[in-house]
Amino acid sequence: MTDANPAASAAAIPLVTDLDDTLLKTDTLWEGAVALLAEHPLALFSFPGWLRQGKSTFKARLARVCAENIASYPVNEEVLTRLEQAANEGRPVYLATASHREVAEAAAMRFGLFSGVFASDDTINLKGEAKANLLTEKFGEKGFDYIGDSMADVPVWRIARRAICVARDEKTRRTALAAGADCEFLDCPPVLPSISVANDSANQGIAPPPPPPPSGVHRLPARFADAAMGEKLAGLRANVPGPHLYHCGFFPFSCCLYRLLLLRLGHLYRQ
Repeated sequence: MTDANPAASAAAIPLVTDLDDTLLKTDTLWEGAVALLAEHPLALFSFPGWLRQGKSTFKARLARVCAENIASYPVNEEVLTRLEQAANEGRPVYLATASHREVAEAAAMRFGLFSGVFASDDTINLKGEAKANLLTEKFGEKGFDYIGDSMADVPVWRIARRAICVARDEKTRRTALAAGADCEFLDCPPVLPSISVANDSANQGIAPPPPPPPSGVHRLPARFADAAMGEKLAGLRANVPGPHLYHCGFFPFSCCLYRLLLLRLGHLYRQ
């Protein structure tokens, strides 16, 4: 038996969106980490211990400062427009994010258009397969559309009715296209078939792009190509001391410790 009113059926399909680097053009977790370190630089030495207790604990520790600053984070206007359009059509709109629930609820209050919120808490990290399983349980396989931005969203795209991708990198866009769902690209270049640029340029009478510079040679952007600007840059480099990681008043030894801790944090977070 077929649906007598396909338009009404489509209007009932929930639209679900991710938060970090999707609805917001930033990662709330690391924004919160930076905000916390700006107030309490020594908190960095607590990060490894929090991460060893699990990502959920790390997110819970940063949730308050992330939520307090949620109104200042930049918004992806195309994603927001799509969500508002769906809400105006009567479709339920949901936020599903790996961010901590306190952060997700603050984001939901900021925009005021969500029918519900799914987020991480002190026990679960709602990312990847965990998010896909939850959304399948709530809406059924192929029972919702999903907006995401990263490889972690691939399991969700596979079971969504429509995959809406806002990823900037081509690998993620191609993976979204191959996920099996009807795929749409929003606020990012579409996936184009691979072509030979040299052959296509020759056929159209267009000169092919110049070859890359030899190994070890760094090409300046076009706006720095003139000799005068090159001399200015050289003078600046000659007068500026070596790079500093933070303007925090610590001795160089402390800055080295900060660098080592940041590298270790990145390793722990990827585990």
